[in-house]
Amino acid sequence: AVETMFSAKAGLSTTPIMPIKLNVHIDSIIEKMAELFSVNYSPMKYRLQNLGLLSREEVSIEEYLCS
Repeated sequence: AVETMFSAKAGLSTTPIMPIKLNVHIDSIIEKMAELFSVNYSPMKYRLQNLGLLSREEVSIEEYLCS
Protein backbone atom coordinates (compact mmCIF):
# COMPACT_ATOMS: atom_id res chain seq x y z
CA ALA A 1 0.00 0.00 0.00
CA VAL A 2 2.85 2.40 0.83
CA GLU A 3 4.62 1.81 -2.49
CA THR A 4 1.44 2.22 -4.51
CA MET A 5 0.41 5.40 -2.70
CA PHE A 6 3.88 6.93 -2.96
CA SER A 7 4.03 6.28 -6.71
CA ALA A 8 0.55 7.70 -7.24
CA LYS A 9 1.18 10.83 -5.17
CA ALA A 10 4.54 11.38 -6.90
CA GLY A 11 2.80 11.15 -10.28
CA LEU A 12 4.65 8.01 -11.33
CA SER A 13 3.04 5.25 -13.40
CA THR A 14 5.25 2.59 -11.79
CA THR A 15 7.35 2.13 -8.67
CA PRO A 16 10.66 3.99 -9.11
CA ILE A 17 13.67 1.85 -10.00
CA MET A 18 16.12 4.19 -8.27
CA PRO A 19 15.47 5.92 -4.93
CA ILE A 20 14.22 9.49 -5.30
CA LYS A 21 16.10 12.34 -3.63
CA LEU A 22 14.25 14.39 -1.04
CA ASN A 23 12.93 17.73 -2.28
CA VAL A 24 10.05 20.06 -1.40
CA HIS A 25 7.54 18.07 -3.48
CA ILE A 26 8.58 14.70 -2.02
CA ASP A 27 8.67 16.18 1.48
CA SER A 28 5.04 17.24 1.05
CA ILE A 29 4.12 13.74 -0.11
CA ILE A 30 5.79 12.22 2.97
CA GLU A 31 3.81 14.56 5.24
CA LYS A 32 0.50 13.64 3.55
CA MET A 33 1.24 9.93 3.64
CA ALA A 34 2.25 10.08 7.31
CA GLU A 35 -1.10 11.67 8.10
CA LEU A 36 -3.02 9.07 6.05
CA PHE A 37 -1.21 6.17 7.74
CA SER A 38 -1.50 7.83 11.18
CA VAL A 39 2.24 7.96 11.83
CA ASN A 40 4.75 10.75 12.30
CA TYR A 41 6.87 12.14 9.47
CA SER A 42 10.13 10.40 10.50
CA PRO A 43 8.77 6.82 10.54
CA MET A 44 7.09 7.40 7.17
CA LYS A 45 10.33 8.72 5.69
CA TYR A 46 12.23 5.77 7.20
CA ARG A 47 9.73 3.30 5.70
CA LEU A 48 10.05 4.87 2.25
CA GLN A 49 13.83 4.66 2.54
CA ASN A 50 13.69 1.00 3.60
CA LEU A 51 11.46 0.21 0.62
CA GLY A 52 14.08 1.79 -1.65
CA LEU A 53 11.71 4.52 -2.80
CA LEU A 54 13.46 7.42 -1.11
CA SER A 55 17.19 8.12 -1.10
CA ARG A 56 19.09 8.04 2.19
CA GLU A 57 21.52 10.54 0.71
CA GLU A 58 21.64 13.89 2.46
CA VAL A 59 20.90 16.88 0.25
CA SER A 60 22.05 20.45 0.62
CA ILE A 61 19.51 23.19 1.30
CA GLU A 62 20.04 24.47 -2.27
CA GLU A 63 19.30 21.04 -3.77
CA TYR A 64 16.29 20.64 -1.47
CA LEU A 65 14.72 23.96 -2.43
CA CYS A 66 15.57 23.82 -6.14
CA SER A 67 14.45 20.28 -6.81
